[in-house]
Amino acid sequence: MAVSSRPRRPNTRNATGGSHVTLRSDRSTFHQQRAGDPRRDRPALAATSIAQRAAGDSQGTGTVPYWIVASRTRCKEQHALRTVPGIGVILGLTIALETGDITRFASVGDYASYCRMVKSERISNGKKKGHGNRKCGNRYLAWAWIEAANFALRFSPPIRRWYDRKCSKRHKVIAIKAVAHKLARAGYSLLRDGATFNVARAFG
Repeated sequence: MAVSSRPRRPNTRNATGGSHVTLRSDRSTFHQQRAGDPRRDRPALAATSIAQRAAGDSQGTGTVPYWIVASRTRCKEQHALRTVPGIGVILGLTIALETGDITRFASVGDYASYCRMVKSERISNGKKKGHGNRKCGNRYLAWAWIEAANFALRFSPPIRRWYDRKCSKRHKVIAIKAVAHKLARAGYSLLRDGATFNVARAFG
């Protein structure tokens, strides 16, 4: 009869608990160390900072840092964007800051494409041959112009009537995207020339 020469594993289940007790103590020590880790307090510190900012001070608006408002509200682009129904301080700042220098866009179509307001299709001889990368562009500008379109429906009766006519033919999601597309094209002219929004020209 062959006898195995492999050494037997020591029994860790002794009377005092052995390694199991040590494992539990190490685990509790680990959690105690993590409880004192300053990185675990970052969410609480962030929430405190947001609460303090929301409370406002003598130089701020309470929701937006004062230096951002002070540096952008004096610009003609910011004033021009706020002439659009539904665009206020937050959306105006978002659009102005995310767009940057408007001269880097050669045409209004390039800007609308950057805002994700146009289809990403490849068409040859009137036939669809595929589509490009739908994630190209700036997602924050896409969000901002969609939000502006939703607010414009509330504050501008002409835009609302145009949207209702579009909804009678297409789905409401496509209709709101069409409103955002027209606002983005108008926003390109506002950012470039610093003019005033003309609803008759944009939705005529």
